[in-house]
Amino acid sequence: MHDSSGELDRIISSMIEVTARKHAEDALRESEARFRHLADSAPAFIWLTDEKGDLTFVNRHFEHVFGRSAELIVPDGWRDLIHLEDMSSFVVEFARSLRAKRPFRSEVRVLDKSGQVRWLRADAVRRLDDVGHFLGYAVHYSVQQGSAESSSPQAQWWGPNEHLERAWRRPRFSSRRPV
Repeated sequence: MHDSSGELDRIISSMIEVTARKHAEDALRESEARFRHLADSAPAFIWLTDEKGDLTFVNRHFEHVFGRSAELIVPDGWRDLIHLEDMSSFVVEFARSLRAKRPFRSEVRVLDKSGQVRWLRADAVRRLDDVGHFLGYAVHYSVQQGSAESSSPQAQWWGPNEHLERAWRRPRFSSRRPV
């Protein structure tokens, strides 16, 4: 501030302690980096969607099998991977599951980077926050080599997925301890 002659008389300042916020931001970045490393190291296809069903993450295994980077698949480049005859039923069933916020299971034919047709089975489980709000889906894909003429491998696959359905039905436990 200046006095009546225009000379600097005093300075007013304020400071806000941001150490805790900076530590929290660092911890979040580290947690996200651990998740990406884990997901990208997994020899499996992993997708994440948001609560609207929009694709937000795919791991690097997609690039290994399909020859396309995550940047080319997210948010809707995945549509180029699915056989045209399977697309509408996949989209309809996914939309139905999303509206009901229930697990999703489907299988589609895809073309890998070598030009081979494969069956891809999607098993999607709901992602919930600590209070049970729906955040989207975590989707795991299983691949089995096949031909366009081969019948669906559905009968071989459905049994192993029962553990996912039982898991999402289990009650969620609070981190708070009973008094």
